[in-house]
Amino acid sequence: MAAAAAVIAVALIATTAEAFTTTWGITLGLSAFTSVPTGANETITISLTNLLPVPRQTRYTGFPNLPDGIYPYQTWYVLPLNGGCTYGPTGPEPAFFVIYNESGAPMQLNVASPSLVACAESAMTANGNANYYQFAPFQSISESVSIGGHWTSSDTGEPWINATYTRFAPGTYTIVAFDLWMQTASMNFTVNR
Repeated sequence: MAAAAAVIAVALIATTAEAFTTTWGITLGLSAFTSVPTGANETITISLTNLLPVPRQTRYTGFPNLPDGIYPYQTWYVLPLNGGCTYGPTGPEPAFFVIYNESGAPMQLNVASPSLVACAESAMTANGNANYYQFAPFQSISESVSIGGHWTSSDTGEPWINATYTRFAPGTYTIVAFDLWMQTASMNFTVNR
């Protein structure tokens, strides 16, 4: 019984990876469980923190280059989905993540067509001017997503059509978080048998 409790405790220990840029004074944080049992969901938290003691408008600079040539606008690989074209001074959080399998291929994380979330691109410019996020002094914002699998589709042109949901198989996966300031943070998690 004690051994079973120890195994459960190990499965619930979270590790954190962080990226930091001194240019903007914004920390991109990523945390998740290092391992989860087969059939359980992984909880991924992404956060952004203003390291300065003053409120400020931090202009969006762009998306970073992601592994495997994934372009962030290939939104079927990206979570969380923030609909409504509301990227602006106060929300939603302009940070996202992609999950890669052991062979380095990106996992399809949703079945939303690109038009539902393509407004992230328009957040880069509003009326021809660079858009921004309004941070309060030392403000930290975060979002958590619980995910237990991925989607597959035989339609590579429109993979959100006729996609099938599959639980994560045992193995090691890599989470890469990114934001609109070209920062990335990454970490691995394992799905145990």
